[in-house]
Order: sequence, then structure tokens, then C-alpha cells
Amino acid sequence: MIDWFRGEIEFPHDPIPAGRVLSIEATGEIAWECVKSIDCRSSHETSLKIRSTGGNGEGRATALMIDGNLCKFLQGHNVFGSRDLNTLLLLSFRKICELYPDHFGAKSIAVYAAEARIKKGDYKIKMLDINELYDVGNDASVEAWLHAAG
Repeated sequence: MIDWFRGEIEFPHDPIPAGRVLSIEATGEIAWECVKSIDCRSSHETSLKIRSTGGNGEGRATALMIDGNLCKFLQGHNVFGSRDLNTLLLLSFRKICELYPDHFGAKSIAVYAAEARIKKGDYKIKMLDINELYDVGNDASVEAWLHAAG
């Protein structure tokens, strides 16, 4: 199953009001700054970190960063789940839009375009953790498998 996803979806939107993190030099100059992420909580009390990224020069963000366990966000656990990343990301994106309808413009043209890109696999993956469950029968076989895998 897909255990963890971090990536960006091209999605023009008004930036999420999340604040900024700054690093200030001893001289008072700003060394660097970045937009903070916010927790997007599902009904299962699980969350994804989301953050607006990029800019079009007119005050709008150009992408949405998503970071977290998509399966757990959608179903409330990560004991088992899907390996279909496009579907997991699409369902998670839709849920995010449902949770923030005023902000993301539920079912706007931008949302439909982002959904089409997700269905095609047109998004940036920055990190992806994939888990697999094996039934090897007993504790001795587990030890042998772990030894061989090491």
C-alpha cells in the first residue's frame, strides 16, 4: 500500500492563510523564509499537511503541496490500503476541497483541471513510501526473512 506521499499538484488558488517561517541573521537580514503548512483534518482525526506553493505574480499560488499518509487520511487507518496512487491522491484532493470549499472554490474550473491532471498522473512526487504485507507463516520464518532481507 501507499504509506506516505509528499508532492505537489498544479492547482492555481488563493494562498492558504498559514503564516511564514523566517530565519533572521544576526544583522537583522532575512536569510530565508517559507510558507508554513496547515493540518487538514479528516473525519477520522487524521490529517495531511497542505501548503500553497509557487506564485503567478498576481498573488495566487500555482500549486498545492500535500504531505502525509493518504490511506490513513481517507480510511482512518493504515493497516491495509491501495497501491493506486492516482486514485488515492484524487480522493484526498477531493476531500481537501470539501473541507475548504470557501477557499478552494468547490468544483471550480481550477479544481476540475487539477483532478484531470491527477487522473493522468501529472503531478510531482517528492517522496513516496510503499509498504507490503507478507505472511511467512511463523516467527521462525519471519526471522529468516528479515535476516535474508538484511
